[in-house]
Amino acid sequence: MKSPIVAANWKMNLTINEGIELVRQILDGSSSDSSEIIFFPPSIALSAISGELKNTEYKVGIQNIHHEESGAFTGEISAEMVKSLDVQYAIIGHSERRQYFFETDTQINGKIKNAFKSDLCPVVCVGESLHERESGKTNEILKKQLMSAFKDIGNTSDRLVVAYEPVWAIGTGKSADSNQVYDAHNFINEILQNLFEDHTPILYGGSVKPENASELYQIKNVDGFLIGGASLQSESFCQIIKNVT
Repeated sequence: MKSPIVAANWKMNLTINEGIELVRQILDGSSSDSSEIIFFPPSIALSAISGELKNTEYKVGIQNIHHEESGAFTGEISAEMVKSLDVQYAIIGHSERRQYFFETDTQINGKIKNAFKSDLCPVVCVGESLHERESGKTNEILKKQLMSAFKDIGNTSDRLVVAYEPVWAIGTGKSADSNQVYDAHNFINEILQNLFEDHTPILYGGSVKPENASELYQIKNVDGFLIGGASLQSESFCQIIKNVT
């Protein structure tokens, strides 16, 4: 039986103290015995959250890193900078970064390379917009994003996670139906198998909640979730963990 990855992307939410309290509630209400649970707090809370999770099996990741190793990039954080905080993961290429900060495929590729250099596991996000889906371009977009992201990257699937997040389902309350998720994850898996020797976990993200988590997790090639809104409530997040373990 596969072990799920359940990742909490807090985005730009929660103060440090609110984040600490949420983590404590989740630790009390969940178990990491049969799953990989990852918290992605805002960067200013990384040290505090890492401290709360010390001596546990729960993991911590950063929501974004810069595509350069260092330099005059005011306000940015490099992969190397977070190594000392016991951070193991980095979200790269999230649709909100692509949309609001105009991240390019070249920049995303650079971020992945820098993550590997600093021994961070990239969680690489891909997904189509509603217009692209309705135009029948879903597979075309996914292939372009994946091939660009992993250009000139060797066989590193043992240190890599991919997240499929249909843009039209993020934060909208809408979730892709089972057939849509199956088709997308199957297509992504085929591309990854051609690129890497080992299986690369593929997460689903897009209005995941306790009510649909169990059904979604039963779909072939769904290895877990990257969760936004529902991860900000301890009861909802703990219930999702229970529903897939």
